Amino acid sequence: MSGGAPGELRLHVQGTMLFSFVTPTVMLNHEFLPVKYGENVFPVLPGSHQLHIHTDWIWTYGKVRRPVEIRTGESVELWYAAPALTFLPGRLGVGKQRHAGLVGLVVFLVLVVALMVWLMTL
Repeated sequence: MSGGAPGELRLHVQGTMLFSFVTPTVMLNHEFLPVKYGENVFPVLPGSHQLHIHTDWIWTYGKVRRPVEIRTGESVELWYAAPALTFLPGRLGVGKQRHAGLVGLVVFLVLVVALMVWLMTL
């Protein structure tokens, strides 16, 4: 890390009714950052940083790592979305992210409901 006027990391943690019951763990250079759903702003010294995010529920899932370069006075804005299915990685990028596996989860739930309805009609 180099010295100088701080920059900032703006991390948007996306949530939905399905995913907001577990807050992700965020680490910058192996230091934990306190986060909430929505926008989180952290002052950061200029330089190269390593951002790591994951979510813990029954096991650790939604892992994503990304190098982040912050220049003096610069604001870097990133968005994180945990996956809908816990065996998939999370998504981190510039701009709003889609929850990985959301379509697969919806299809699975529709099939389960359809199977239950079918079994009830037998």
